[in-house]
Amino acid sequence: MELAKNYGMGFQSQLNSQIAEVEGLANGTNIQNLVLENYNGVTLGNDSPYYTNVTDLFATASDYAGNNVNYYLYDVNGYYITSSDNTNTDDWQEHMAIPVEDITETKILQCSPLDEIESIDVVSPIIIKSQIVGLIRANITSRYFGSFIPEDGSAFIMTNDGGYLFTSTGLTGQRELETQAFNCLNGADNAKDYGHLKASSFKNIYGFCKLSDSNWLYLIKQQGTQYQQILATLPITMSITLIIILMIAIWVSRILSAKYTEPIFTLRDNMTDASSGNLDVKCDVASDDEFGDLSRMFNSMMDIISNNYKELSASKAALEVSEQELKKNYAHIEQLAYHDGLTGLYNRVAFMKYAYKIFHDASVGASKHAIFFIDLDNFKNINDTLGHDYGDLLLKDVSDRMLSCIASDDILARNGGDEFLILKNRFDTVDDLENTLYSMQDKIDTLKKSASAKQSRIKELDELLRMADYYEDGKPVADKLKTIRFEKSRQKYKAEHDDTLRLFYMAERKLKRQVVDGKLPAAAWREEKARLETEYRDLQTELTPLYADMKKLWAIHYNIYEVQHEQERQNAAVRQKKQEIER
Repeated sequence: MELAKNYGMGFQSQLNSQIAEVEGLANGTNIQNLVLENYNGVTLGNDSPYYTNVTDLFATASDYAGNNVNYYLYDVNGYYITSSDNTNTDDWQEHMAIPVEDITETKILQCSPLDEIESIDVVSPIIIKSQIVGLIRANITSRYFGSFIPEDGSAFIMTNDGGYLFTSTGLTGQRELETQAFNCLNGADNAKDYGHLKASSFKNIYGFCKLSDSNWLYLIKQQGTQYQQILATLPITMSITLIIILMIAIWVSRILSAKYTEPIFTLRDNMTDASSGNLDVKCDVASDDEFGDLSRMFNSMMDIISNNYKELSASKAALEVSEQELKKNYAHIEQLAYHDGLTGLYNRVAFMKYAYKIFHDASVGASKHAIFFIDLDNFKNINDTLGHDYGDLLLKDVSDRMLSCIASDDILARNGGDEFLILKNRFDTVDDLENTLYSMQDKIDTLKKSASAKQSRIKELDELLRMADYYEDGKPVADKLKTIRFEKSRQKYKAEHDDTLRLFYMAERKLKRQVVDGKLPAAAWREEKARLETEYRDLQTELTPLYADMKKLWAIHYNIYEVQHEQERQNAAVRQKKQEIER
């Protein structure tokens, strides 16, 4: 950045010196007199007493600039008068569109067409009594600026219109850098007067300096090799530095840990052992500092905890023994209170308790229940003849048999002696039984219908397969018959294979619609038949238990109606006898 600033200021200084030189020449007496002769119509040319003096003055100024600056003099009409360069005598208006009289102040012309070399022009009007009478032009080549504008193109000037002086290519082709430079020149984004452009790589670094006097931007390119080398070695240098620092830190941390953290780790390990259940652990940190105090307090605390834990463990063991004994006692008491001592069934108290609970359970709703009172007839005779031991065995056997006959949610209890009670939780009516029978009958009818359909299809497939066998057996015979040309031989062949041909022609007529592309789907028929036979057997397997259940249910239904009919008969007899008594 400093290099661009210094070089930019140097360029501006050299340019300002030429501006001052041109303005000084425009105010020179001999130059004004020579131009004034032309302005007044006195055209003496080389014979003018001022011509030689002005020409020598231009040559001296050009030599002083190392012949890198040439000076030209034009009259108000743009006609050439004299210069320090005799090779270029073109008039002003031959190449310039702007008239001389319109140039009222010193100007800088960028890459003037008056010269084919890389140059710029500084022009200044010659004014006498507020009247423009001529023009002085200083043609400045890039060599005049020396190291400020080197020939290798490493430094160049961007103008306010985005172009470049001295036909330099500048940043052409580098759009991002060219946009940054143009923004810096026009003051966009709070641009500074000097700095460097932000490039995507360090291959080339461009510094810039804004030339406020001419509103140009001076740019200088520097090779980024040194920066690249620094960046290339920077990761390695930083890595080595970090490794050294890390090694030193590890070494210092080990020394500090050995002195300060080892007691902490020892105490932590002891506490871990204690939390795992080892209450006899002791901390052996022997020192007079805070760690020693912590170790001694830890040991005291563990002694207290260990003693309390042992006492609590003994109390817990005693409580567990007492709890087990209480559970056994409670279970024994409950067994005695709610169960019969002989049969192990519920007793009357338990039966009443559970019956009350079931009858008052709101979740049961309007379900029907039934209570059966069962009494063993002539049980007293067994006790009197065989003894009470055989009577007890009979009661146990009856209890086991009745348990096997009731549902899992029914309740069986011994009421006392030879009396038993059964609470039936789910009680079905005759209507429920009939609905079940009708539902089972519907299911049986559906299964029978499906089985019948499958059986019909199986018979149909059997017939098709039988015809297919006739067709396949007789087709070679029929084909051979077609090849026999003599009638006598044909008749003889037909007689020999009469049965085969008869069955073939019958099968051919019946299977005419079944032939697809000259072939019969016999394999598909066999697969379908095997599948239907399997399904038919499954249906029969499902129907067999349904038939058995239906038979049992109809038997129950019949018995129920027999009982109802007998009950009605007895009721009718009672009513009749009652009527006879009342008479």
